[in-house]
Amino acid sequence: MYIYFIRAGSSGPIKIGVAVDVDRRLNTLQTGNALQLTIIAKIKCRSKSEAYDKESQLHKMFRKKKIRGEWFHGNIRLNQLAELKESERQSIENDFVCRESDIELIKNCPF
Repeated sequence: MYIYFIRAGSSGPIKIGVAVDVDRRLNTLQTGNALQLTIIAKIKCRSKSEAYDKESQLHKMFRKKKIRGEWFHGNIRLNQLAELKESERQSIENDFVCRESDIELIKNCPF
């Protein structure tokens, strides 16, 4: 299971969700979205319950930037994850994955 961060357009809103197969989820979301969607980050979790717990924490953390459902304003900074307990942050840091093409988008958002 993964927690994913998918951006709509080049600077649009970001969806924070959970999926077993993030690429497949991207394709499903893309079908109903006129903007190009891009996976900007994903966090590998050890179990389904861990993924949903951490997703819930992230949604609470970014609640002031929430647009609707699981979509948040595109200016969230991944370094805001520092609010997590040190052990949780370390776990996320160890499991953080990004695509080479997305390095520019997240280079200012280190964990």
